[in-house]
Amino acid sequence: MIDYLMKTIDGSSMMGCRTVITGLRSDVVRKMLSLGIKFDKDTKTFGTLQQALNIYLVSPVNVEAKPLPY
Repeated sequence: MIDYLMKTIDGSSMMGCRTVITGLRSDVVRKMLSLGIKFDKDTKTFGTLQQALNIYLVSPVNVEAKPLPY
């Protein structure tokens, strides 16, 4: 599972997307920590989907806007 998650994040990043991860199970987080796996600095993490929606939809001023490459 962790390998697929990291490949998805890397692939999204290569396509110019910003990744937001919410609601990771505690066993997944523990496994990642034990393996020394960390998300890159551009990947945002939130404990719940509600927290992410509050940041990205309710108060979009807090989101770093990046211009489109074209």
